[in-house]
Amino acid sequence: MEDYLADRSEDRYELIAGQVFMMAPPAVEHQRTVQKIFKQLDAFFTGKSCEAFVSPIGVCLNENTAVQPDVLVVCDRSKIGEKTINGAPDLVVEVSGPSTKVHDLNQKRLLYKEAGVREYWVVDDGRILKFTFEQNKDEAEIFGGEIQSTVFPGLKVVLNG
Repeated sequence: MEDYLADRSEDRYELIAGQVFMMAPPAVEHQRTVQKIFKQLDAFFTGKSCEAFVSPIGVCLNENTAVQPDVLVVCDRSKIGEKTINGAPDLVVEVSGPSTKVHDLNQKRLLYKEAGVREYWVVDDGRILKFTFEQNKDEAEIFGGEIQSTVFPGLKVVLNG
């Protein structure tokens, strides 16, 4: 983990259970979707106790796992470090592509659940899968181009439009 925290190279990678997973540069459409989601989350949380972040930002889930979600929300300000987020965010959003879909839906979903993330969204081809992990749940709800948060009442994100 120390090497991960000290590395300031331009290479993007995640450290999962001590193993390094290289990340390809995101495509333009991927970044458009990420920006659209971040802008709406940032607007919703402005003036509130929670804060939205956009990649690239390291999130240290435990002593040997650090990931770089596309978009995240942190409500516990003590988790916001100088260089990384230290602990589970409250909301994580991953924008999946063909090469990351299975990883995002399986391995990362389990990582986020075990770490204490409250809500996890996977955006794929204009639809959104929402996992709410509170009260030991792990069931997906599928949304079209618009999603409403379970954890944050009043939070709605629109992809199309």
